[in-house]
Amino acid sequence: RLVSDWSSDVCSSDLLIFGRSRAPIQYRQAVKAMRKNDYAAAVKAMDGLIKQEAQEANHYRFRAELYRLWGKLPAARRDYERMLEAARNDPTRAVAYNGLAEVDLQAGKFAQARESARRAFELAPGEWVAAYNLGMIEDRLGDSAAVIASLEEALKVKVPDARHRLLIQLYLLRAHQAQKNAQAA
Repeated sequence: RLVSDWSSDVCSSDLLIFGRSRAPIQYRQAVKAMRKNDYAAAVKAMDGLIKQEAQEANHYRFRAELYRLWGKLPAARRDYERMLEAARNDPTRAVAYNGLAEVDLQAGKFAQARESARRAFELAPGEWVAAYNLGMIEDRLGDSAAVIASLEEALKVKVPDARHRLLIQLYLLRAHQAQKNAQAA
């Protein structure tokens, strides 16, 4: 699974979802329904909020993630594309492209996923998640040199989570082994 959240300032909906007193009722309803695996109700809750605040990019992001969990990939893709249209800055656009990469990855469309991941990385070159996700996609495409380049970029930025640092090392090992470079591995 790809990592989709990389910056609290980019993903303000996280505050809306988990900050009890400031969360719009629709987010609370959607989260409650999602926890019960009632994705139809979760999406319906977000539909109302999106009708009220159609230019809020993070509403589309959250609904797209609900659609992805539900397995409705075309709907998730549409919402990430709407998020792109509503985005007011490059970090938000990067999150949208990352979401598109995840949808394509989930659908097995690795070449398309790579293009979206590259766009996310171009828009957020200092974010480890963008480089990490690109590396994971390159691994699925069997491009060891690209895996190494992307994951080394991720390591240049502080990766806060030990689990992801270990995964990066594992995938670097695999890529170096694929290139028959035992010393680097």
